[in-house]
Amino acid sequence: MNEDTALQIVSRAMGAVVDVVEIRDPADGSSQLAIRYVAGDARWISSRRFQDREQANIAGIAIADFSGAEYRA
Repeated sequence: MNEDTALQIVSRAMGAVVDVVEIRDPADGSSQLAIRYVAGDARWISSRRFQDREQANIAGIAIADFSGAEYRA
């Protein structure tokens, strides 16, 4: 039996979204990718950074699946 967790229920009710965002270093202009979770006023950006967009997408999909949020590429 597959029951939703409290996190999944709340994420779906709030229309939570997971996506990949670009983080720029103002000192040198370099950029990396991170995972962002947004649900209402709550925002979270992963501390893990990615150079490869495909890896970031896979991580985002996994977090969306775990949290019950919608993944937007």
